[in-house]
Amino acid sequence: MFQYAFYLALKEKHPLTWYLFDNEETRFCHHGITLEAVFGIKLSKKARWFRRLRRHFPIALRKAHHVEQENSLQYDERYLSERGLVTWYEGYWQSEKYFNHVADLVRQVFCFRKELMSERTLQLAETLRDGNHVSVHIRRGDYIPLADYHGLCDENYYQIAMRYIRERIPGAIFVFFSDDMDWVKLHLNEKESVYVDWNEGKESWQDMYLMSQCSHHIVANSSFSWWGAWLNEHPNQMVVAPSQWFKFSPNYNIIPDRWTTL
Repeated sequence: MFQYAFYLALKEKHPLTWYLFDNEETRFCHHGITLEAVFGIKLSKKARWFRRLRRHFPIALRKAHHVEQENSLQYDERYLSERGLVTWYEGYWQSEKYFNHVADLVRQVFCFRKELMSERTLQLAETLRDGNHVSVHIRRGDYIPLADYHGLCDENYYQIAMRYIRERIPGAIFVFFSDDMDWVKLHLNEKESVYVDWNEGKESWQDMYLMSQCSHHIVANSSFSWWGAWLNEHPNQMVVAPSQWFKFSPNYNIIPDRWTTL
């Protein structure tokens, strides 16, 4: 989603920009790339042909072709500048600063297809817009073996974040989302809370939709809950994020300035 939002930002500045997704590893993790299934976004299948041209005709393409590879996760406005006749971008582009100027378009494109949602999801969505519901995302599954790299938000972070929310939002109702709901119910057992435990596997994207319907958010160090919070347009939105997003480095610009870090 960050990559596609970056593409939309580039296309606004340079109309001839194409989106050629070329990452075989990502295609097969987290149930694959679901931009088309969830948002109806058609992904070009031509990227592999362009990569073959780069490999087999390097001299012919050298003068016209330029590669921009993201050197760090720090926002750098120079990436949005026009480079050459053909520019190939490689990176994650995980900062809203890249696409703030097309934020309305990004939200319009990332519009969830309600016709694909379960009745249970649609029913819950109707109750989440009263201003008191707070999404809480706990990501554990694939992060546990990678804790030394990604970091893992622990019970202490969530307890402090929920206390912070309660002090500012009287009557806050927490709505929990996780890939390890048993752990959540054991360590974060809250009265009058909602535990969303029915969207699994290829239907897990419905959790992001439900997060976006809440008025406030406690996010994990995960792009999944980042987008769930960012797509919410509540005028008085409050978002709490972990102060250390990456275990191996500073947060750079992934956390919007208006969010609170704890």
